[in-house]
Amino acid sequence: MVKDNQVLVRLNDPQFEAFKEFAEDRDYNHAEASREIIKSRLAGEGYLPNQHYGGPVTDGGIEQKVDETKQVLQSQSSELHQQNRNQLYLQTILLLTIVWYAIVTLFAVPTALAVITGLIVFVGLSFGYYYDWKGEVNV
Repeated sequence: MVKDNQVLVRLNDPQFEAFKEFAEDRDYNHAEASREIIKSRLAGEGYLPNQHYGGPVTDGGIEQKVDETKQVLQSQSSELHQQNRNQLYLQTILLLTIVWYAIVTLFAVPTALAVITGLIVFVGLSFGYYYDWKGEVNV
């Protein structure tokens, strides 16, 4: 049988009222509230190596969390990089389309020739976009 040690504490009225409020908020009796407060403070100060109470992590958990966070950030960075590349490519397609339209209008290119060259440009740009979109992102 494990022996429990006892601690006797005297509190002034404001401290005791705060203590009672703490216990009531968590549905603790006074003994449970005292234990939780003491464990929490001891763990916070590093005297109890218990993760539940915010104490030091002894199983390499912090390093693992840092590595996981790095991986998530790298993944998000890669996604943002790919989105930026796609947006730039789409802006390039828009600019080339505007230039093509200006040339067709300025030089009064016949409709059939305009449609044929437009389709060729469209297919070429679409293929380029698909090829770029399928490519790997190297950050």
